[in-house]
Amino acid sequence: MRAKKEQVYIVKSVQNHSSFYDSIHFSEIRGGADVTVMDEAYPATAGEPPRGAFRRIVAITCGASRITRRIYLEEFALNSTKRQIVMALLLMIFKKARLSLCIHNLNSWLTLGYPATADRTIRFFIRCMLLRTVSEVILVSDSLRTYAENMCDFKIRFRVVPFRLNSGTSRSIDRSSPSMLVIPGNVEESRRCYLTVVEACYRLAKNGENFKLVFLGKFNEKNLSAKLNSAIDGFIREFPGRLIIFRSHVDENEFEKYVLSCACLIGNLVPYYRTGAGATEMYGLTKETGIRILADFYDKKCVVPEEIPAGKNSANYIKYRGVEELCEVLGRLI
Repeated sequence: MRAKKEQVYIVKSVQNHSSFYDSIHFSEIRGGADVTVMDEAYPATAGEPPRGAFRRIVAITCGASRITRRIYLEEFALNSTKRQIVMALLLMIFKKARLSLCIHNLNSWLTLGYPATADRTIRFFIRCMLLRTVSEVILVSDSLRTYAENMCDFKIRFRVVPFRLNSGTSRSIDRSSPSMLVIPGNVEESRRCYLTVVEACYRLAKNGENFKLVFLGKFNEKNLSAKLNSAIDGFIREFPGRLIIFRSHVDENEFEKYVLSCACLIGNLVPYYRTGAGATEMYGLTKETGIRILADFYDKKCVVPEEIPAGKNSANYIKYRGVEELCEVLGRLI
C-alpha cells in the first residue's frame, strides 16, 4: 500500500512576496508533497492575512489528527497575541500538525523589546512558547540564520528558503535604458530616506545629467511628510518627466522590466528602525531587505548607505554618506 503524500498548505499573506511563495511551492512539489495554496484576495491593509484565512488555518490544523499536515505561515498571519496563543495550543494538541513559520523581523520575535514593560514581557513569553511548538523557522538568507542561531537560547530548526529561485531562465540584463535610477518597494518614509535621493537627483539634473528616477512601488503623497512632498513637487516642476511613480501595486512583469533596464538600484534604507514590539531591526542582520535580494539575483549595481551590509556579490555594492557622496556615486553610474 502506497504511503499517503504529506499535505502542505501555503498561506499567502503579502502581495509582493509571490516569488517567496513560489520558492516554497517549488521545493515542496519537488519533494513529492500534495500542495494547496491559499491565495484568497489580498486585503487592503498590508501585512494582514486574507480575510477568513486564520479560521481556515485553525481548521486545517485541527484536521491533522490522522494525517500529517504542514502549514507555511509568514509572521504576519500571527500578528496578534491571541492568534499566537491559539496556534501554540493547537500545535500542542494536534501532534501531526507541522508549522513552518517564516520570520522577517528577528528581533521582534527573539528579544523582549525596550522598554521592558509587563505587557511586552507577557507577549515575549507567548512568542517563545509558540516558537517551541513550531517544527521549523523559515528565514530568507544565511545572514539571518547566523544571527538567529546566535541569539536563540533554545533549540529551533532554522531553514533558509531563498526569496527568489533561479529557475534556469535567462537573466541577461537589458541595457536599453542605462540612465534609469530605481528605488524598489512601496514609498514609505519610515523605512527609506527619500529626501536625500531627491536632493541628489535634483543636483544631477541641474548639472545636465540625463536620467530618470523611478519610485518602483506604490506611491501615495498623503503618507509622506510635507518636506518630502515639497521636494518631489519642486523636482517634477523643474524637470518634468524625470520622476516615474506608480499609484497602485506594481505588476511583477512591470517591476522586473524596470529592474532589468536600470543603471543601478538605490537602497536608501534607514539602517535601524523601531517596531511596534519595541525591538530595533537592522537591515541585513535581523531583517532582510528586498534591495539586496534583487541586486544579487539580477547582478545589478546597488547604492546603499554605509551602514547597510553588502550582499553576496560585494563588488556590486557602492556605499554613500549624505547627499554629496550620493550625488557623486550616481553621477558615475549614469
